[in-house]
Amino acid sequence: MHAHHQCVGFKCAHTEVVPSSFGSALPLVIGSLGMLERRFRPGPFPRRAKIAAIWWLLPFPLFPSFSLKNSYNSSTLCPHELGFSAAHEPAALTRPDPLPMPRYLIVVPTDFERRLVAPLLAVHAPVDTAVELCGFGIAAAAARTSQLIAALRPERVILVGIAGRLDDRVAIGEAMLFDAVACYGIGAGTGRRFIPAGALGWPHWTGDPTDAASAVGDVLPCAALEQADLLHAPLLLTVAAAAADDEDVRLRKRLFPEASAEEMEGFAVALACRLANVPCQIVRGISNTAGDRDTANWKTKAALESAADLTLRLLKANR
Repeated sequence: MHAHHQCVGFKCAHTEVVPSSFGSALPLVIGSLGMLERRFRPGPFPRRAKIAAIWWLLPFPLFPSFSLKNSYNSSTLCPHELGFSAAHEPAALTRPDPLPMPRYLIVVPTDFERRLVAPLLAVHAPVDTAVELCGFGIAAAAARTSQLIAALRPERVILVGIAGRLDDRVAIGEAMLFDAVACYGIGAGTGRRFIPAGALGWPHWTGDPTDAASAVGDVLPCAALEQADLLHAPLLLTVAAAAADDEDVRLRKRLFPEASAEEMEGFAVALACRLANVPCQIVRGISNTAGDRDTANWKTKAALESAADLTLRLLKANR
């Protein structure tokens, strides 16, 4: 018996090659042909009938035929369907024995950020913590986070990565835990004529029609956690495109004056968590000043090291 692996949705399908019913019916067909030949061609017992008789007497056919049989195990998640490479499959998905899903899911937008953050977290993070990519930008982060939540069923999601500061309330190289996240770039118009979706009366999610408070506007709160040694900032701004200059920064601040930093995934991850009823927290290391596109001025490594350190302290506080 041979087995072949394929991915179907969130389930892992194993295609087994098994003897088919055709293999059992073949002797009957051959035997029938032999009987017809004997009827119309009198003489020695036809060869086809002899073959059929020998086939039925053997404990296993000499020439078995095979068919494909698919078996689905709903408790086994397929890492290949989730996009994990063989070198980076979560242990909870690849171990042969069923294990509890990770309690904490840390999502990181880019592989560059993950390569710096994951080793720093691996030493001290709880064993029930998984670090996965959520993708770059609003669209990918929302879709991928929803997929990961459905597959891994974490108790809490933490987004970790870099951000650009919108003013000097936060320092480059330090990390912040944000109390809320807002969305800038989805609505109508551009530049000074831009109007956010919420201001137009277009909720990002209508929620329960009988409960107006369940609708999602331009701002989502993050899971609350009051702890003195964790640096907090009131508002993070998620943008569809990073600020290209000081004018872009001014336009953002005009609509969201409380925002102290911008990035491109926070609102998407928070919305995916809101729809799944999973608490969400956002940690961002400040790598640069928004509008400064010269990466030579950025302190990405220091920002990610600070973000990893703050995430470890956050994990400890959450427990």
